[in-house]
Amino acid sequence: MKKIAFCLFRAALALGVLGWLALLIFGADCLFFQAPDDDEVRCFAVALVLQKLALLPATILSLASFVWLTSRQQNLSIFLLIIPYLILEFKFS
Repeated sequence: MKKIAFCLFRAALALGVLGWLALLIFGADCLFFQAPDDDEVRCFAVALVLQKLALLPATILSLASFVWLTSRQQNLSIFLLIIPYLILEFKFS
């Protein structure tokens, strides 16, 4: 079961990194490369939605494997995946 949990944890981290990269890339695109007539709020909304779409399965996968993870992996999944997803879900929805 620990091997399955470790595979789920790695998949969750990969999705979490993709979510954070999407926010970083699209957020930088919104800040620095916007044409003057484009809507900046819509651009940031797309960046947040893309991050939320990547963090949702990452949070589910990390919660499914949480019991079998080491304490370091648990802390990583809590602070990198679960808490940011909950903040995005309840603060920006």
